[in-house]
Amino acid sequence: QDGAFVYVPRGTEVAGPIVVTFARYGEGEALRTFSRCLFVFEEGSRARIVIDNRSQGEEAGLDCQVREVFVARGAEVEIVETIRANDRSSLVSSCWAEQRADSRLHTLSVALSGRLLRSDLRVRLAEPGAENRTDGLMLSGTGEHIDFHTDIVHAAPDCTSRELFRGIASEGGTGVFSGRIYVAQDAQRTQAFQQSNNLLLGPGAHIYAKPQLEIYADNVKCSHGATVGQLSAEAVYYMRQRGISLHDARRLQMFGFAGQVIGRTPVEGLTETLEAMASAKIESM
Repeated sequence: QDGAFVYVPRGTEVAGPIVVTFARYGEGEALRTFSRCLFVFEEGSRARIVIDNRSQGEEAGLDCQVREVFVARGAEVEIVETIRANDRSSLVSSCWAEQRADSRLHTLSVALSGRLLRSDLRVRLAEPGAENRTDGLMLSGTGEHIDFHTDIVHAAPDCTSRELFRGIASEGGTGVFSGRIYVAQDAQRTQAFQQSNNLLLGPGAHIYAKPQLEIYADNVKCSHGATVGQLSAEAVYYMRQRGISLHDARRLQMFGFAGQVIGRTPVEGLTETLEAMASAKIESM
């Protein structure tokens, strides 16, 4: 029904970001959409993509997306995705990416609101020298479920991947991170790092973290880890001793926690916009 096709020819550098917007408005009726995006970046090309998913009205909606990304030899691609659905709408997406030799792909996903958000990202590092960075932030409010699944496959030697996911869940909110790094037998000298850090704001908040390593090569440098905890009482106390209210101290700590992911925004000028979005959501949590 819908979607976008982006093709960047060989050796082409796109100066500004390419913006793909999915703004959904049901005109008083429930909305169901199915979309496919195909992004092709040829050898030596450079481009930045901004994908904005948002609800324009209050109607219920279900959006099912498929995205395919092909990054050829030596290409450098940066993709930033934001999700802002209303509390009656859900988004389920699946992204498959393949990288060739010496390519660079950086993906940042920021999930801010929605009844159910499910993102499934699969990346294959198919040739030597490919580098991948995958970052994500989920801010799950009351009645919201945000779910990130990643699968990074190192199929060739001398490739690097880095993942950083952070989540905050308020009372009645749920977050999930499930990530796997797979290193094939021939993928020697792989470097792969994965980290998931999460904050719970109440006894009714839930975050489930499941980092995974599956390694069949013997000359690798890999690590993974996950933390789930609460706001630092010591840090809150420190700020209150300096005249900051309890409310502001908690919000500052949450914003600093989320800001470490937002600060990785690869698109110039977008950091401030993401900070404003995250700040508004944190204020409501």
